[in-house]
Amino acid sequence: MSNHPPLLLTLNAADVAQYVLRQSEKTFRNAKARLIREHGFPPPLAIPGTQLWDRRELEAWLETMRRAEDRPRLRGGKGVTATAQRNEIAHAAAQGKRGAPTRIEREAAEAAGLSVKEYRARAAGGAA
Repeated sequence: MSNHPPLLLTLNAADVAQYVLRQSEKTFRNAKARLIREHGFPPPLAIPGTQLWDRRELEAWLETMRRAEDRPRLRGGKGVTATAQRNEIAHAAAQGKRGAPTRIEREAAEAAGLSVKEYRARAAGGAA
C-alpha cells in the first residue's frame, strides 16, 4: 500500500487556480470565461451545481502551452516559457485587457502575418 494520496481526476476552482495557473482563486474566477473563450482553456465539467475540471483536459491544455516554449521566436531566441505565457494570458484575461498588446500577442500576430487587431479578432472567433 502506498503512502501517497490518490491522484484526483477532477479539480475544483481553487485547485485549478493554485496548481495549474499559479493565481489566486479570485483572479481565476474573474478570468475563467475569457480563458475559455479566447485561449482554449477547458470548461468545467457539465455537472449541475459543481465547478469541477477534468484533470486530463487541464493537462492537455498545459501541454499545448508547454509546446509554445519549444517554438523559437522569429528573432532567433528561445521561445517564451510556458509558465510565463500561462501567467500573461491569465493576467490579461483577469484584467479584461484589450489595450496595449502583450508580448505574446505581438509575437503570435507577427508569426501569423496579422495585425494585433486582426489576431485578437480571430482569437475571439470574429472577423477582423
